[in-house]
Amino acid sequence: MAALIKFERLFCTPWMHIRHKSKPNIQRTRIPHRDRLLVMESTKPVYDPPVIPIREQCDHVVNSGSEKELSMYESLLGKEMLQFFDGHPLVAIYHANAVEGRSDFATNKLLLINNMFYRKGNRFIVEKTLKGTKYEAILPLFNSHTKIVFAKEPRVDLLLKIQRKMPEMILMAAIIENRILSKPQLEWFGSLPSLNSLRSQLCTILGSNAAQTTQHLSHHQRQLSHSLKLLADGDGNKSTPTST
Repeated sequence: MAALIKFERLFCTPWMHIRHKSKPNIQRTRIPHRDRLLVMESTKPVYDPPVIPIREQCDHVVNSGSEKELSMYESLLGKEMLQFFDGHPLVAIYHANAVEGRSDFATNKLLLINNMFYRKGNRFIVEKTLKGTKYEAILPLFNSHTKIVFAKEPRVDLLLKIQRKMPEMILMAAIIENRILSKPQLEWFGSLPSLNSLRSQLCTILGSNAAQTTQHLSHHQRQLSHSLKLLADGDGNKSTPTST
């Protein structure tokens, strides 16, 4: 039975595969005969010409997006943001991922506890406000969803410590004392000692040199005073009569 089924499969198919000795040349194909050419030309699809919008057909197109100006409310928001930039010694720019409202509330609470707060950066308002100012170099960072963290004290170590508890926010750069620092530069800056400790070290170094100079200048005077004292004590012992 199995042999009969195999025989039917071999000889009852509507066509048979014939393998030629020469392989077909894919790069230089043969020109089809006349009848096939007629069929190919008659079945070739015909596409309509591309429709050009009327706005692109005009030669004098005015880009309305670049000429758009800030509204009164947007101008107030821009002025407030510029005051935040000028009034805070530490400004950090973060990329904000989409999170739930409770996570956003927890992040805001964490920042407020450490004397920090954030504002969402609208690209249009930020571009119109910071363009032409000393903060113009950070405009390429506002191509996506961005949050700006303002700190009242330049405590970079505290900012990096808080960053570990905010995985949804990615630190891109920061502005410290009118200098733009990347994240590696910010980590190096955070590893430095505080300004008060550096001042105390400088005062100690300057005080030690002054004390050493004073000691060297008064050395001969103290030596002369000590010699005169010894001489006076020797003369006093000679003039004192001995008791019998």
